[in-house]
Amino acid sequence: MRKMLSLFRKSVKKESSIASKQEAEYSEWLPNGHIFYLLSTLKLRYQSQSGLATFEQVSIDFIEDLARELHRCESTRPTVVKGVPSMFSLSVCGVCWEELEGKTRVKAIPEAALLRFEHIDADRTEARFQTVFHQCDDGTLSLAEQGNFTNSINKIHNIDYQQFLNILKQINGTVPNHLSDAIPICASNFEQPFTATDKRLLTRATSALTPINI
Repeated sequence: MRKMLSLFRKSVKKESSIASKQEAEYSEWLPNGHIFYLLSTLKLRYQSQSGLATFEQVSIDFIEDLARELHRCESTRPTVVKGVPSMFSLSVCGVCWEELEGKTRVKAIPEAALLRFEHIDADRTEARFQTVFHQCDDGTLSLAEQGNFTNSINKIHNIDYQQFLNILKQINGTVPNHLSDAIPICASNFEQPFTATDKRLLTRATSALTPINI
């Protein structure tokens, strides 16, 4: 577990040095290096025999029981295509902080980390963790679908769901209390892919592109 966390620290230090150089050239909001995972937003998603299934705000205490129960019933089992079953995706939302000229703001990350597995006891798994420097943090592109050559996404293979959760908790433990205790974001903030401000801007943009009937 210590080796896993050391990989995160090395990645953050490397990206921090790059960010520092950019700060000298541009006046922009820059990440302060901390990320916090909102464990109340755990989501389990997969393709079942009956269709796409999504369980939101899953309790940490019942992840294993839920995954096993879904395998027992024919209608809720993962679909199998050419002998390969659909992968479960256990994801979590998060937040990070950006700073500019002594000011600090919070940025929501709709899918900050995820674990993909065929079965709750599977040995072959893949975990992905967005770093605070990852730019593609919108709610329209799954973290599992993003490129394998993105340096701002950390990947760890062959860990179980409990190790995945422990990594999230340990990273949360490194965030200063004055930041984590004042997070103004909760599970309800991630119910829509766009914020109210985003929707207003999209409305203005689409209105400007609408042809004028003459």
